[in-house]
Amino acid sequence: MSSFDESTRNFKIVRALSDLRKSNPALRYGALTERWINDDVYVYERRFYDDVVLIAVNKGNDSYTLSNLYTALPAGTYDDVLGGRLGGGSLKVSAGTEDAANIASEYVLRGGQSAVWSYTAAAADSPQIGNIGPTMGHAGDVVSVAGKNFGGQEGTIFVDGVPAEIKYWSDEEVDFVVPAETPSGTQNVVLTTSASVKSNAISYHVLTAPQTAVTFTVTDTSTSYGDEVYLTGNVPELGNWSTDTAEAIGPLVCPNYPTWFVMASVPAGMTVEYKFFVKKADGTVVWEGGSNHQYTVPESGTGAVSVQW
Repeated sequence: MSSFDESTRNFKIVRALSDLRKSNPALRYGALTERWINDDVYVYERRFYDDVVLIAVNKGNDSYTLSNLYTALPAGTYDDVLGGRLGGGSLKVSAGTEDAANIASEYVLRGGQSAVWSYTAAAADSPQIGNIGPTMGHAGDVVSVAGKNFGGQEGTIFVDGVPAEIKYWSDEEVDFVVPAETPSGTQNVVLTTSASVKSNAISYHVLTAPQTAVTFTVTDTSTSYGDEVYLTGNVPELGNWSTDTAEAIGPLVCPNYPTWFVMASVPAGMTVEYKFFVKKADGTVVWEGGSNHQYTVPESGTGAVSVQW
């Protein structure tokens, strides 16, 4: 937009949130914890190490009292980051008895109101990685890690213990090249500062070879409400035969029951083995019967394969 009114409430809210995202790493990298939820009220928290942002929203028309609300905010009083523009006020937090579980004083969140409370910790001694991007690639690819306390002088990045070539280094971002010796699969990336202080580890998925997108389809699968269908196979890109839903491919989508499909990236030109399984609503696994399927992936373009359960 060439110009707009900077005095409006909406502009000031967006500016406040934008400034908060820049100043508090919890919004950029933090894990999410739900603190309160019902039909109208949602309170959630983003936390990155000691940096915390707590958000409360009431989409209903009636007031709601939040009592015994747990939070990772340190003990103290916090003003609404939005300056009360959506009805939020100050929140008082008292020290609790559990780690990351302090207790906020009783707070009334009126209908249609929202509030944001923030705590940004002082600089820590150790480097803290919050994000890696992209999350997968090949040896030779340039990858970025972002976070804080990396230091102004160049240190070292290790991928599965192998030092990587550094392309760029700053206190909040480092770009590096995935080493040629790195084995395929999920590997840990660790940063070490010039003062030899190590960061936390973050996962990076090293692909086996250049990839081809393949659509895997399975038909006539017998499922019940709440079941999910997954794909797994003999290469890291297909989960290495894992039934862990964080590693297997899926859940598959089913726009036309009982036909399920998913698109996955697999090594180009390689003959892969694969199978489907159902993850039941109670967590049990039912494997597709018979021998493993085999499929030779095209060298380029895209591929598609369909099997009947």
